[in-house]
Amino acid sequence: VQPVSETALSGASNVAAGQMARAADEAKDRLASARQDETGIGDKIGILQTEKSNLSDRLDMQNRQYKLLQAALQGKEKDLTSALSLSAANSKTLKDVRGELASLRRENDAQIKELQAQLKQKSAQYASLEQKLMLAEAKAKSAQDQETQDEADLAFIRQQLAQTQERLVAVEQEKNRMASQMASTAKDDKTAFQALKLQLSKARAQIAGLESKAAAEQVNISSAAAGTSQGSAPAANMTANPAATTPAMNAEPTPLVAAAPAAEPAAQAAPAKSGISSFFSSLFGHGYGGNNISSSEKSVSPAIVPPSQGENGLSPAPVLNASESGAASATDPMGDWKTVIVQ
Repeated sequence: VQPVSETALSGASNVAAGQMARAADEAKDRLASARQDETGIGDKIGILQTEKSNLSDRLDMQNRQYKLLQAALQGKEKDLTSALSLSAANSKTLKDVRGELASLRRENDAQIKELQAQLKQKSAQYASLEQKLMLAEAKAKSAQDQETQDEADLAFIRQQLAQTQERLVAVEQEKNRMASQMASTAKDDKTAFQALKLQLSKARAQIAGLESKAAAEQVNISSAAAGTSQGSAPAANMTANPAATTPAMNAEPTPLVAAAPAAEPAAQAAPAKSGISSFFSSLFGHGYGGNNISSSEKSVSPAIVPPSQGENGLSPAPVLNASESGAASATDPMGDWKTVIVQ
């Protein structure tokens, strides 16, 4: 999976968080405005209710005054009726009183109608304000629901951002672990290669020492054989043509990674054993010079075993995991160096 860029994720998360924050602020402003409108409408409703109460009180007062005037008029009518019997002049006063009473009635009726019209108007205003209040409450509830939804969306985005940051941390840790593992593997491979290179150098030095020692032993044995068996055909053949009996000592050193089967043709083409070959066979435990050596032989004479510490200043090379054929392998770059020396 291609890792997502931390900068891109952080930028997208910051943009989303900013949008959600702005949306939440706008919702809060709308809610505050709706609440302010609701408060203003409530104040207006309170004022209208007060005015309505005042109008009702005034109407009640006018009604009481009307009843009082009516009672007074009835009393005056009674008084006038009783006075008519006393004086004819009182008829004019009675007419005046009745006219005044009618005027008062008309004025009172006009005031009552005006108050009723005002009350009706205030009632309509009160109903309109109640409807506006209901709309404001619905708007405030919608704004509050939107704010709740915005807060939930913002919390979800924050959760997603936290999970994304956790995944980024995990990817970074995995990358660091892989880099550390690769560095450790490279260091181990380099150390193993240096160790194998050192072992190869030691083995080559030991092989050179062994070849020198074998050559010296060959010269000593040849001299001893020539002195003890003068006139014999094998000694004469060895003296005349020492390369025919000791091909391994006169040939170039065999490479350490040479496979054992490469010595098979030389072993088949070599001449028959001579007296010196029989002597070396009894000395080394098998045919000398590769005459009777096969690729499956793994035994080595004590004379071919690498010298111990202090014999020629070299330490014996560590024995590696040699393959069955004695050749080099992936786990044994040097191969079976003992078999190579014998070959």
